[in-house]
Amino acid sequence: MLRIIFLLFLLTGCQTASHYTHTIDITKEDFSDADVWAMGRACAIYVGPFGPFSSNGIHEAAIKGKISRVRSVENSFGTIILFSWECTKVHGDLSDVGKIKAAEKHKRKEDAKKNPWYFSKPGEEID
Repeated sequence: MLRIIFLLFLLTGCQTASHYTHTIDITKEDFSDADVWAMGRACAIYVGPFGPFSSNGIHEAAIKGKISRVRSVENSFGTIILFSWECTKVHGDLSDVGKIKAAEKHKRKEDAKKNPWYFSKPGEEID
C-alpha cells in the first residue's frame, strides 16, 4: 500500500507557481461598469509531470475574450489526482471586433426569441 501511495506521489509531480510578481493598488479603479466588462479565460493543463498543454497567459486570455483593455486579472490553480491546471481570467473592455460579435450574438438571441422555429447555423451558439 505504501508503494502505491509513493508511486502516485511520483506520478503527480510537483508544481510551483509564483502568485504575483507585481501588485498594484486597485482601490482607485472604477468598478461601477464592471457588469458590462467582457471576460476571457486561458488555461494550461498538466497530466502528471507532463505539460503544460496550452498556454495560460494574459495575452491569450485577452485574445479569447476579445478584450482591448484589461482591467483585472484572476489566477486559479487546481489539482485532481494526476491532473492539474492553471487558469488566468481577465476582465476588461471589449475590442471593436468583440463589440460587433456581441451585437451579432444579441441579434441571434432576439431572433430566436421571436421565432421559435429559428435554427442556428452549424457551429453557431445560442445561449
